[in-house]
Amino acid sequence: MRKKDKSNKILIIYFIIIILIAGINGETKVEYGENLAIPIGVGYDLKIKSDNEPVYKIPISYYLFQINENITNKVKTGESISVLETRSKRQMKLDKKFFIGLEKVFLFNEEMAKDGIDNVIELIFNSTKMNEYAHIAVCKEKSSDILAHKIEGYVSSADYIEGILKSLKFGYFFEDEFKIIDIYTRMLSEGRTVLMPYIEMCEEDIVVTGLALFKNYKMIKKLNLQEVKILNILTSKNGNGELVLIDKFDRRISASALSNRKVKVSKVKDKYKFLININLDLTIENDQFGKGISTYNNSSEKVIKMFNELVEKNCKDFIHKMQDEYKIDLLELGRIAAAKYGRRTGVDWDEVVSDSEIDIKVNSKIVTTGKGNFKH
Repeated sequence: MRKKDKSNKILIIYFIIIILIAGINGETKVEYGENLAIPIGVGYDLKIKSDNEPVYKIPISYYLFQINENITNKVKTGESISVLETRSKRQMKLDKKFFIGLEKVFLFNEEMAKDGIDNVIELIFNSTKMNEYAHIAVCKEKSSDILAHKIEGYVSSADYIEGILKSLKFGYFFEDEFKIIDIYTRMLSEGRTVLMPYIEMCEEDIVVTGLALFKNYKMIKKLNLQEVKILNILTSKNGNGELVLIDKFDRRISASALSNRKVKVSKVKDKYKFLININLDLTIENDQFGKGISTYNNSSEKVIKMFNELVEKNCKDFIHKMQDEYKIDLLELGRIAAAKYGRRTGVDWDEVVSDSEIDIKVNSKIVTTGKGNFKH
């Protein structure tokens, strides 16, 4: 971006903030941007002392505005035995007033996530000022370290993380963007599971490496990206991702795919049965099988069959692991069953789905094989 364009952008942001502040709660007094700290990233770290007393460290990454200067970023941390009291402790280190409501990301370190997120989520959501549409994630490292990490080309790592979380939908069949309001809704809804992106530092980069899985508001497991891909195929209605076939000669067919699932549920006495139909629209991106995919030699039908078998096997393996090891309704089948047979009946859907029969049917079709093929 040219220097002039960047300066114009900063000025626009600056004046928007002034207008927002002037209009909040009907106040007419204007507080200038250079007198404020604008939070954009909030972290929640937990440390257990030797006497088993919890200590909460809440870092906040914020913008600083100075006239005729670029926007800068700093991180300040409040520490206390109470999450709420960290606000006052942090303010004792600040020479400016926080203007709350423009937060972009909220991060829980793994220790905090395992201890429980319900109180913090409720605190955020019940606030009349904090941004419930901000993105949320769990991080392996301390959230203070993640928020303080410098990313080239970005004012703060919070801006970068927000971009990563917004862009999840372009791979691994993701649909959700994982915002505070989404997590809060899942916590209150019958038959739904709380999941959050799991990020960590890889060399000098911040990377999504899986999903944090929660039960009773506590993180119990991290799913790796391969597991996440299969989970998303099993749950998405409009998810995009990639699939790869590999034969015994290590030749590959790579395809981008659009996934759509539909679920049928039936009940005999107290036993539930689910049929998951997965439709895949395939675009062949690369074909190393030798002759290319052609309708003339029925190779397209063979490839479709191979993709069906591959996805079905991976889905069945994941479901068995879900039922036997995790014992959690990750597919949110209980939500579908409750809609058909009645809500608020006191059913433990994690237990029911773990003991239910779940069948998988995959139907693939090749939409296009690309512009051409060099194999003859």
